[in-house]
Amino acid sequence: LPTTTWTFTTNAAPTVTVRTPASGAKSVAVAGNVSTTFSEPVTGVGATTFTLKNTTTGAAIPSAVSYNATTRVATLNPTANLAADTRYTAVLTGGTTAIRDAQGAPLATHSWTFTTGPAPVVSARVPAVNATAIRRANNITVTFSEAVLGVGTTTLTLRNATTGALVSATVTRNGTTNQWILNPAASLAANTRYTVRAFGGATLIRDAATNPLVSTNWSFTTGAS
Repeated sequence: LPTTTWTFTTNAAPTVTVRTPASGAKSVAVAGNVSTTFSEPVTGVGATTFTLKNTTTGAAIPSAVSYNATTRVATLNPTANLAADTRYTAVLTGGTTAIRDAQGAPLATHSWTFTTGPAPVVSARVPAVNATAIRRANNITVTFSEAVLGVGTTTLTLRNATTGALVSATVTRNGTTNQWILNPAASLAANTRYTVRAFGGATLIRDAATNPLVSTNWSFTTGAS
């Protein structure tokens, strides 16, 4: 056989190393951009290969897309603020004519989701933070900035601040308002400091879009009567 040679070049396909917002992120600002960083320089990034859609309706979000070859960061800038409390899906389309590296190795098509905010917060509370001389038979009320789910006796609690003892109580919503009422089963002890806790989380207090409340606590002190 006549001596024969030929050459070839190995190459790893590009991957996504950073996503902003992160996959599964909650309470994302409605005015923010979406960006991603690639493991190596790529070509083919544009408005048809980096897209954003409403996850529920499938509606495409009009956006401008740019790519910085030095930092390897692609940025998707929606032409208007995103809707509040809405889930979105970002998609990076890879392929030999879509997103690929300089040698033509294609990115594996990649997608991730995030949810816009705002997250619920405690907007009013009675008794107030560090209030004193509170009547022992009074209820505790907590008002949230928006309608929430997951409020109950395990997520809205009252404890003796010194001993940590849980106060038996019922928790109910005030009609259709965003106010919730914690009603102790018996009058509180006199001249005693108590701590109220509202627990937020994906399965705890959250809004309808699953944006979690930032867990909040405050204390007050009862009076003699």
